[in-house]
Amino acid sequence: MYSSQFYRQCSKERMFIYEVFLPSVRGSIIHLKVPFHQMSQKVKDIYLQGGKIISITPINFNTGKMETDFAWWVEVCTSKPKCIYFFGPFANPNEAKLNEEGYLEDLKSEGAIGIKALVKYCQPSKLTIELD
Repeated sequence: MYSSQFYRQCSKERMFIYEVFLPSVRGSIIHLKVPFHQMSQKVKDIYLQGGKIISITPINFNTGKMETDFAWWVEVCTSKPKCIYFFGPFANPNEAKLNEEGYLEDLKSEGAIGIKALVKYCQPSKLTIELD
């Protein structure tokens, strides 16, 4: 069993690959390696540049390779904007639940309404899904 200190350390060093469309770079698709603690700011920066996030893929802490295994995630659905967001991955459902409120607060502060959250064991192919 891992200690909570181990999980805090993993969260600090957790990395993600962002696949981003940036019209300011001649409509190029670029890939960015983003640490966990910079994710919120990076999303804001991308949108301020007129960019769109195509996908976000976690990198495995132990192997340094992109993760494809299932893990615990917080799935958040909003009615405005009509989106599904996934926050994670987490090692267990308790860790996901402990972090859930912070994500909900961020979405509320950004003006989202009709927010519903659920802790799920899955591997989302995209971390943000825009619904029509």
